[in-house]
Amino acid sequence: ILETGIFAGHAAVQGRVAPGGREWGDADVDPHDAANAADEDGNGGVDEGVGHGLFVASLLLAVAPDARVLPLRVLGSDGFGRSSAVAAAIGYAVNQGVQVIHLSVDLPAEVEVVREAVQNARTLGIAVIASAGNTGSEDVGQEEATSGAFLVAALASDDRRAGFSSFGEGVALSAPGVDLHGGFPTAQDPDTAVWSGTSFSTPLVSGAYALLRQLLPLATADDLLARLQATAVSVDAANPGLAGKLGAGRLDLAAATAP
Repeated sequence: ILETGIFAGHAAVQGRVAPGGREWGDADVDPHDAANAADEDGNGGVDEGVGHGLFVASLLLAVAPDARVLPLRVLGSDGFGRSSAVAAAIGYAVNQGVQVIHLSVDLPAEVEVVREAVQNARTLGIAVIASAGNTGSEDVGQEEATSGAFLVAALASDDRRAGFSSFGEGVALSAPGVDLHGGFPTAQDPDTAVWSGTSFSTPLVSGAYALLRQLLPLATADDLLARLQATAVSVDAANPGLAGKLGAGRLDLAAATAP
């Protein structure tokens, strides 16, 4: 999981964090999600990205409870990072032998070093699943589609596109992404929060992929991704004018994992 890091002791992920996690930015190997009390992106908010990585990991593990997550911290506490860090982390993940690389970030597919890293992972049979983005616009096109990443859009509970979700021909699949409940590093019991975004629809798909990988260990990455699409529920009727722009439809975990 390429993210803001993780709180490994949180109940939602405890005991399911793989060794070997590291971070890019502070020149150390600690992938812990750390606040710095600074407005690094100049938007008036402070540490608004803290807990993002934990929330993502908790959703993925809710779908695939036997999975292990390798936290790779490429985003700062405001939720922003460098393309070079993303590319380096993808290469590191490949060398660590992961089965799926998850990015709840706006994947900079137009950046050559990132594109090459994604394509190398795919060539080696590793799925790369990333969020489509939260621009609310039709800006996921052919460049993104050909990057090699499997891009996920977000839906509301009625299967309509979430207003914030990016969309377009480059989207591979959609999943629920509004008012999801996940792990969060607060001092309050039960240490959970409610959040919305394509960042959170995407780990549901990555978790589904991990679950399929467990059930079908001999299948190729292409086969498993195709299965997720082939078993999806059409959302065209709920989204007039957006046929083909929300991927194959909504993730259907039960259908995808059926014998």
